[in-house]
Amino acid sequence: MKIWQRLRQHLSERTTMDCGITVSGEAGVLVPVLLGPAEPELLFTVRSSRLRRHPGQIAFPGGHVEPGETLQEAALRETHEEVGITVEPDNVLGRLDSQPSPTGTCATPFVALVDWPQELKLQDLEVDSTFTVPLNELLKVKPESRLVHQPTFSRRLFSYEWQGRHIWGLTGNVLHEFLTVLREAGELAAT
Repeated sequence: MKIWQRLRQHLSERTTMDCGITVSGEAGVLVPVLLGPAEPELLFTVRSSRLRRHPGQIAFPGGHVEPGETLQEAALRETHEEVGITVEPDNVLGRLDSQPSPTGTCATPFVALVDWPQELKLQDLEVDSTFTVPLNELLKVKPESRLVHQPTFSRRLFSYEWQGRHIWGLTGNVLHEFLTVLREAGELAAT
């Protein structure tokens, strides 16, 4: 069984956690696993410097759920709006634990396979740029972590340094869980 089939199965068998706090809204986030001619990579965005919240921070594509929309639908729609990638629902392998943001939003991440390369069309009001990181390189990074206290909750925040880029906060936590689940599913080299 290939790693992606094992990962899909592993994600479907896990019990996922919700945010566990009172939240002001919900968001869907996508962890795009790029499958191209080279090794698998993850796609990250750099949030627009014009945004009121978290300008210039590294993030996965995603955003708030619209009325009548599921969390997964929001993640796929927001990914298309922010970077121009269309991801079919069948390419979603499963969901990870929901993560609370400091602004009171509960973000639920979904892992999806994306055929690569594709032409990116960045929504410049939301995204300044994108970059990709080979999964094998991320698996070698030892993250730092610290306990952070918010007014309504405390949580451990993970951060990753890669080629001068600081991946932290909610994105760091999603990345940490994804890499943990990927390790549990088996060796990446088995693709």
